[in-house]
Amino acid sequence: MCSDLYAVGVTRSLSATGPYVKRGDPILVQSDPFRGPGHNSVVKDIDGVSDIIVYHSFKKDQVCGNFPRVMLVASMGWGDDDWPFVYDNDLLK
Repeated sequence: MCSDLYAVGVTRSLSATGPYVKRGDPILVQSDPFRGPGHNSVVKDIDGVSDIIVYHSFKKDQVCGNFPRVMLVASMGWGDDDWPFVYDNDLLK
């Protein structure tokens, strides 16, 4: 079923088998021009220094149906608590 009611959340663990801890709030949510961000990957920028999140989203007036998703990127950072955050999400609103 197609939906735009999702976001990108984060969990982490010291081991691949867990246990995992979930960060309370998603790090990437819908914005005014885009809905339902998801299916992401985190990569390094061209200099290999900064983290970039690459993800897809629907345009707000083209959700589901025969409309294609668009590919978007945003810069990521790491807080003092070692949880990631997305710098540019507010720019998309």
